[in-house]
Amino acid sequence: MSNRRGWAVSLAGAAAFGAIDQYLGTVRFLVEFGRWPSTASQVSATWLLLPFLAGCTQRSARSAAAIGAVSTQVGLTSYVLMTVSPFEGVALGAAPAAAAAMTAANMSWVVLGILTGPLYGWLGYRWRTARSAVAAALVIGALCLEPMARAAVGQRDDPAVVWEVEIAIGCAAAVAFAAMILSGRRRATI
Repeated sequence: MSNRRGWAVSLAGAAAFGAIDQYLGTVRFLVEFGRWPSTASQVSATWLLLPFLAGCTQRSARSAAAIGAVSTQVGLTSYVLMTVSPFEGVALGAAPAAAAAMTAANMSWVVLGILTGPLYGWLGYRWRTARSAVAAALVIGALCLEPMARAAVGQRDDPAVVWEVEIAIGCAAAVAFAAMILSGRRRATI
């Protein structure tokens, strides 16, 4: 994939991800599907997968870190814009002030995104180019350990099935990463 195309696909995906994540937490989904979509919207590990996958598209570590940072901020911006849009009942005239207020109220998430976006973008690059076990472990850890970390601080909402699915996805990712690492080692010894 060309670098330009990788950026375009990654940033379009980040914008779509932010909008979809926000939409899952809306009242519409709560009424129709119960609490699981809202709880799924709160899963933080997916926000680390976003820059990781974007970083996998890049040819250099520097570009991977940059796309990790930008894709995270594009996703967050999309999330905020969706929240303060007429789609969610906010008048267009009120949207700028509402977006500024929402961003200020959630500044810790913005700052965390500024820190983790480049890191996970770089990890995605390291995974793609060197099958880095550390990169794989940090992705697996984010998926498998988030439910326990949230429970420890009293922020794990019901239904529990969302968190069980997150751990199952983490375990499946562990198997997939291990298989790819072993496959690469076998090819290297042949």
